[in-house]
Amino acid sequence: MNILIVGSSGQELSNISVCVDKLGYQANAVQTGAKAIELFKSRLPDLVIVDTDLIDMDSFDCVKKLRTLHSQEEWMPIIFLGDGSSEEEIECGIAAGGNDYLLKPCSEFVFKAKLKSMHRVSNMREQLEKFKKALDDAAKVDLLTGIANRVQYEEILETILKESKDQQFIFSLLLIDVDHLQSFNDNFGCHVGDQILCDIAERIRIAARKGDYVARVGGDKYAVIVDHLKNPYEAGIVANNIILAMRDKFELGEKEVKASVSIGIVCYPGGGDDVEAMMRNANIALASAKEFGRNNFQYYSDQLNRSYNRRLQLISDLPHAIDRNELYLVYQPKFDLASMKMVGVEALMRWAHPVLGEVSPAEFIPLAEEFGHIVRMGIWALKKACREYAQWFHDGIVNRPLAINVSPLQLEQGDLYRQIQVLVSETGLPAEMIELELTETAVMSYSARYIQILDKLASLGVKITIDDFGTGYSSLSHLKRLPISTLKIDRCFVKDVVTDPSDAMIVKSVIQLAHALHLNVVAEGVENKEQFQFLLENGCLQGQGYFFSQPVLDKDFLSLFSIKERVGIAR
Repeated sequence: MNILIVGSSGQELSNISVCVDKLGYQANAVQTGAKAIELFKSRLPDLVIVDTDLIDMDSFDCVKKLRTLHSQEEWMPIIFLGDGSSEEEIECGIAAGGNDYLLKPCSEFVFKAKLKSMHRVSNMREQLEKFKKALDDAAKVDLLTGIANRVQYEEILETILKESKDQQFIFSLLLIDVDHLQSFNDNFGCHVGDQILCDIAERIRIAARKGDYVARVGGDKYAVIVDHLKNPYEAGIVANNIILAMRDKFELGEKEVKASVSIGIVCYPGGGDDVEAMMRNANIALASAKEFGRNNFQYYSDQLNRSYNRRLQLISDLPHAIDRNELYLVYQPKFDLASMKMVGVEALMRWAHPVLGEVSPAEFIPLAEEFGHIVRMGIWALKKACREYAQWFHDGIVNRPLAINVSPLQLEQGDLYRQIQVLVSETGLPAEMIELELTETAVMSYSARYIQILDKLASLGVKITIDDFGTGYSSLSHLKRLPISTLKIDRCFVKDVVTDPSDAMIVKSVIQLAHALHLNVVAEGVENKEQFQFLLENGCLQGQGYFFSQPVLDKDFLSLFSIKERVGIAR
């Protein structure tokens, strides 16, 4: 134990030194408070003994200054040595930061006992400091993977950000998300998901550069800090190496599984001036990587930021769109290509946002499905369309089927069969006048319950159409098992059908397939005479698109009956 003795002299100092030597402790004696403070700064003692009668300053002020010089001062015992001339003096010594007060002259027996007691206190301080350091270190390590956790990562990011500002170097933050981790947990159990997280952490560590900081910052999220870059594109090299590191299957006992990651990259300077901003922008870039199909990386940019903020606003306002009367329907006719007669109408949902204006269905429908609003919106569209169309039907304006898009979630969560039964009963619109359109991807991921619901709907007379056909992975066995009446060729193939031989071949194949299965076939997105002629010549029965009519509001619906003449002239 190292003991600092301040101010004692003469016989008292001799007595203290004898006791210290007998106990095998080391003592450093100084005569003044100023020298004690100077020595204290260079080496923290285990015990300080201060004479109340210092020659250069008040002893209580000296102890107060010692207590402010080190972050561990609360663990260092300090003993005052005085004559105890008053109880107030003893009280002031304790208030100044002393732990004990010994009266002079102090017997050797009492002094030794006190030193041993303080030695135990000093040992306790040392053990507590070691324990505290161990706890601090443990609090910065991810218990599952053994790499740094979010706490340590944010400390490192804060430090590198400051250094980058001072030293003017480029660094990047890579935010990494494991694609579809939940499916591993659902299919194989959480223990398999945990093992994948450990293996991915190791592959990221190996794929990153030597010296890069790797951390796990969330359940299935990792971060890599790539510093001292020559240019921001070097971060993309690291990101690509990490993606490539996931190509090999993960061996989990007897199982082998594939996993991939999506990565968002934000660079400094340009990606935020503090930790919070950089993390936010890295999340924006990560969201963009997921939107691009996952298993890729994307850089943060101002354009991405604007897109992300727009997305947040849409997500926030979407649940209220029905109540605020912002949703409405438009109607687009379908035509028989040979006779140019209108053979059906499709109801399409639109959103007039009060701030952003018209929002494309391609933008808000996926959000509605992702955040669980599509069922309520789908029910609203189904009821409104059927009620409006029923009125036109009873007025003798229409006598062709009404097509309505249906989300697969409506089949899973909503009682679609009962809803249509009620609508048919309430409106008097025949079930045969209702046509439900489901995307190919949704229908082809069918379950036995899907088939049961679709069969029940078909038994009512409701027609079932596969929308966007050609974009999914249908099989003939699927098509045979489902009560389908129509295939709709996706507009992406119709768009270049005249100029792209591959698209032309796909469209011809779909038409031939529909004929072979005795199904109706409709081409969507017909925009010009050349497309129209190609479809007609290759046996497509029906079409819809701007070449015939754009979608119109209900009040303009009657004008659709003059289209035949206009289209006939265009031919």
